[in-house]
Amino acid sequence: QINEAYQALHDALNNLLLSGDLNGDGYVNFRDITLMQQYITGGIEFTDQQKICADLNEDGFINFRDITAVQKRIVGGE
Repeated sequence: QINEAYQALHDALNNLLLSGDLNGDGYVNFRDITLMQQYITGGIEFTDQQKICADLNEDGFINFRDITAVQKRIVGGE
């Protein structure tokens, strides 16, 4: 039940949030990639909302694959 509740919350928040927009400015750009790099290297912590926005491929991890997805989104590849 907990997994189902988490998934429902995740899906609802994803509908409200812009995936990849980690600073909440309404755009996905290099600033968001910089934040993601800082998070991955342990330089900063993310809020729960940022974690949802950062996990673009929805595999439960925030890593280089998500950075690649943001880069593709910026250049119009996805």
